[in-house]
Amino acid sequence: MPDTAVLPVVDHTLPSPGAYRLGGCVLEFTPFPLIHRRIRPDGGELVIGDESTLTLPDVLTATITVERRRRLRINGWLDLRGRRHTLRLAARVVHVDDDGVVFAAAGTAVAPGRRRVRVEAAMEFTR
Repeated sequence: MPDTAVLPVVDHTLPSPGAYRLGGCVLEFTPFPLIHRRIRPDGGELVIGDESTLTLPDVLTATITVERRRRLRINGWLDLRGRRHTLRLAARVVHVDDDGVVFAAAGTAVAPGRRRVRVEAAMEFTR
């Protein structure tokens, strides 16, 4: 499939229940306008079930809820520079099939007594 091909859209929001490993991820945060930093986690897991969870060791722990078709809400914790931030992301499913899911997310992270940090992420999980 060429790089410019359009991925097929399917009817369901998340893949079937089970555990998926991180295939690729880029987390970008912006503490101040025009200053961007990237984090590339070494591993992670997405578990789809009664309570869906997302874990990137030493970086992010969150639960995922389905708001409406192809829209997700990611709430949890982001550990950044030795501080724990409350994380709230809105995500949309970009591609899903029987073996994995790709989604894009954006939102904010806030540590107590600190200013908001803008967070954007692109994540791919496969069986």
